[in-house]
Amino acid sequence: MAELEEHKHAMTEARSGVLEALSDDVLRELCCYLPGRDLASAGMCSRGFESRVGNCAHLWRELCVSLLGEARVALHKDAWREAEATAAFYRRLFDAALKCAAFRYETDLRQTCAVTPIGGAAARPAAEADRSLALLVCSTGHTAVALGGVVLQDERGWCHVTTVRLAPGPVAVFSPDQEAPDGFPGRRLRHASCVVTPPRGLFPANVDKCALVLGGYCDVTRQPSGGGLRTLWFLALGAPDGSRVVWRRVEALGPAPAGIWHHACDAFDKGSKVVVFGGDVPPSDPEFREDRRHCAFVYVLDLAASPPTWTRRATSGDVPTWRSLHVACSHAALADGSERLVVLGGTEEHTAVFTSGPPVPEMAAHCLDLRWFVWRRGPSLLKGEHIQAARLRFGAERYGLHLLVYGGHDDGGCVPRAERVLKLNLRTLEWGAVAEVGSPASFPNVAAAALAGGVVVGGVTMHRFGGIRPVPKLDFLALVDPKAAGGAGEPPAAPTADGDDSDDDMVRISVNDPATGAARILLDARCNRASQDTEQTKAMPVVRLLFAVAALGGAGVAFLSQPTVKAKMVMGLGRFFRDVARAKARRRRYGNRYALMPMMFNMEAPVPLAEAENDATVTWSELEDATGLDGAPHYLSIKGRVYDVSASAATFYGVGKSYHAFVGTDASRAFALGCTEPECVSDDLTGLSESELREIDRWTEMYDTHDKYHYVGKLVEDPVDAVLERAYAEA
Repeated sequence: MAELEEHKHAMTEARSGVLEALSDDVLRELCCYLPGRDLASAGMCSRGFESRVGNCAHLWRELCVSLLGEARVALHKDAWREAEATAAFYRRLFDAALKCAAFRYETDLRQTCAVTPIGGAAARPAAEADRSLALLVCSTGHTAVALGGVVLQDERGWCHVTTVRLAPGPVAVFSPDQEAPDGFPGRRLRHASCVVTPPRGLFPANVDKCALVLGGYCDVTRQPSGGGLRTLWFLALGAPDGSRVVWRRVEALGPAPAGIWHHACDAFDKGSKVVVFGGDVPPSDPEFREDRRHCAFVYVLDLAASPPTWTRRATSGDVPTWRSLHVACSHAALADGSERLVVLGGTEEHTAVFTSGPPVPEMAAHCLDLRWFVWRRGPSLLKGEHIQAARLRFGAERYGLHLLVYGGHDDGGCVPRAERVLKLNLRTLEWGAVAEVGSPASFPNVAAAALAGGVVVGGVTMHRFGGIRPVPKLDFLALVDPKAAGGAGEPPAAPTADGDDSDDDMVRISVNDPATGAARILLDARCNRASQDTEQTKAMPVVRLLFAVAALGGAGVAFLSQPTVKAKMVMGLGRFFRDVARAKARRRRYGNRYALMPMMFNMEAPVPLAEAENDATVTWSELEDATGLDGAPHYLSIKGRVYDVSASAATFYGVGKSYHAFVGTDASRAFALGCTEPECVSDDLTGLSESELREIDRWTEMYDTHDKYHYVGKLVEDPVDAVLERAYAEA
């Protein structure tokens, strides 16, 4: 019994050690550095940790933005009628975004959307507002992109841009003021656009994202828009609410068509590169290929080069046929952060403007790895049944783990209502059905509509005898709020599922409770449940963080039954948060957004270490005095490199804190072994394995690149001691 009480006491101390380790603002920043931030949720290593994560609105908001983007988060705040964006709202939104099971047409937003002149004039009467709205969004051959809380529709016409403002302020649709220092782009349709990082110096420093418009065709001159891929048009917000936009023009180098339409593009590598696949090129262009079955390449634009430069990149694998009127979307894989381009739909024939070819035989997705440029092909089945309508001229947008597909047409007209909205699992490339709640506010069956920021805008209706007619379509498509879905907390079930709940997607970690011997589930990522004593915990959202699997699972299972629970738990968590800090530094210094994943598998490459100014040195006696007492700094040494860690004295390195034993000495061996016992605190590296020596290098990198610590100098022997030792040896 005494042993049991002692163990319970040790576990209580370990729990407080966890809370102490999390007392920094690292919790708020974690989602910015993890490759699995799209999987984010709460860990359950302790009730305090659970409560802190569950109520951290900033963390949950960042997770929702990573899945949906700023525009769709703002849309759901209005659609779900949330007066205040709380952590509970973001948790519900995050859970709904992961599943993408059901969507609702927000007709109330559509009806109350005020069409106002620039400057915030009063809303017009309903009839006048409807006419104005029709003029703004009645277009075809256009594109739409989401920038911040604004959706920009780039329409056919002489530089016609429409703003759908979702935030800041109330939802509104209007025509913005436009500036064009380099001139306006010409009239065009069937062009492509995506969100990119602009070339350095093109816009003011506060503009970190903009839209890139590529190619197109002029319906008046019946010629490709001037420049094709070689002329880059950038469109940026001149005001956060989209009331003013700015056009800039840049000429690019490299092999690329001087005229192209019906193509698709998207950005990757943090928006610094753009990949283009498919499209129609004039036969007179050197880039024209007659046989579309043997076009094993894509065009890649490097916006970081000066000037921006195109390359024709060869591809391999299961290469799809070059096509037109298709969709392409890039995304980052959850497992390793690798980026991929998904292509689907379209026609394989050369297609003139205002005409169509037969759709591709199957609605199968093709995925291109954007590092190795190797294609793979996904299935074309919807839960065992062939999708009847392969489609072209349709809209698509990424929703976290899925690609949402809307509308389009086949040879017989617009796709059936039952297949109007589908989702594609970006991991498995398998199709799934989506439940639609309500009906579109207008024009339910359209083709050529654009989907961006949850806004479905523009398009055409297709009639067998009436031809093609542009329509003023504007709909807001939002996820169903789990709280409002029948009281069960779950959205209405889709007609069929897409296999997301298979055993392959389940992550479960359990440990045995030392007091009862019963298995206690810490993490259950599939069924959205976790065992706790209170109803509040049973309602806790699904636990999906990779860092919880790697750090809390490993540390909990390996260390909870050891006698020195607190010390081992602190060092285990310390190693994890060390890697988070290293990943943060690599992102800040080198732009490596997904640095943490290779660290978790011990596959990261080393980075150069800092040099001290004027070759500064620190003697052993100076180091031993730097323990924080009597106003002295907090110094520690690792592998002969001395660092000032005073900035975290109150949290980690002060008297009585977890790492105070490392202050005032060289603790290389302790860092290697993950041990805080006095016998481990030494600079002696004798007998250490290669993996243990690598641990020292990881800790050295953390101290060297951390924004709170700085390198002081090299640890050396005291000159006086050296003279005395030499004199003694000579005597």
